Amino acid sequence: MLVRGYTEFSRHVAMLIEHSRTNVAILTYELDPRLYASDEIVDGFKRFCLSHQRARARILVNQPGRTVKRSNALIDIARMIPSRAEIRQLNEDDVAVEREFVVGDNRCLLYKDRYDQMDARWFEDAPLDALLRLKDFDALWERSLPAREFTTLGI
Repeated sequence: MLVRGYTEFSRHVAMLIEHSRTNVAILTYELDPRLYASDEIVDGFKRFCLSHQRARARILVNQPGRTVKRSNALIDIARMIPSRAEIRQLNEDDVAVEREFVVGDNRCLLYKDRYDQMDARWFEDAPLDALLRLKDFDALWERSLPAREFTTLGI
């Protein structure tokens, strides 16, 4: 199914997070607030991280500096619950990655070929497609680095 525009993309991210029980993986250019900062997403992300004993959320950001400047509540949640939510930045060898996607429970997938596209593809129950993207995500994750911009200094 084709998803058009920021509002629809955001609505589908919220729906994916709400229906996920064990894992959410987000590959994003900068955690654009137009896409990832709605109350539904933030509340759903927090519920996901707190409600499920085995819940694990991983967010890979291409441009952490831009993300921090724009502020996002998902970063705050990840800081509060680091055992359930982790944010990393892409390795410098991977910064040419322009695709953006969200995978939930190895079944749901929301995908854009380029982060700046207005249209995305939604797959509500596509385990093969989701697992292929998750394999891509895992490879990037293994090469990624902790993002200093997202950590807090506990003094």
